[in-house]
Amino acid sequence: MRKIRILLFCLWSLALSTATAQHWQTVYITGSLMQYAMPASEFAGLFVSPLHPKGSMGVTYQWNKNLTHRVLQNVSIGFGYHRFVQSIIPLNTEIGYRYQSQKKIFFNVFLGGGYLHSFPLNPPYVLKNGIYERTGKFGRPQAMFNARIGIGYLFKKMSAIEISYENLFQTP
Repeated sequence: MRKIRILLFCLWSLALSTATAQHWQTVYITGSLMQYAMPASEFAGLFVSPLHPKGSMGVTYQWNKNLTHRVLQNVSIGFGYHRFVQSIIPLNTEIGYRYQSQKKIFFNVFLGGGYLHSFPLNPPYVLKNGIYERTGKFGRPQAMFNARIGIGYLFKKMSAIEISYENLFQTP
């Protein structure tokens, strides 16, 4: 039941975003690097710990008409890979604030949540009658929450570069 509620929340957010099409801004593709650690505890480890690739694509919706102070919603799907542990497919939405100066420099703050499906890279086994047998489980559904801050530069109306720091939380 809990998994169904999370999926319905994601679909509701997507349906809510598509309600009016005049404020759609961009379709985006991102590439990033992930590090597995306890929440917000390994900031210094960004420079020494192993990093793992993650990519996503999505759309951005602008809720207001102000060009300096924007309220934005992103809806995205992605794929992440950890060499020894798991692969993930996140489907999430996030809402946030963007301040954009006249010189095309912007600052973002986003909070979000959604559905994350993780696939263990080592096949799961269970002990039955003294013998290990492979289980037929196809990954693990989870909830995810994220918080992100970033700064960037807008080149033209549809292209920008941004550097951001994000905490992504996987639950149960």
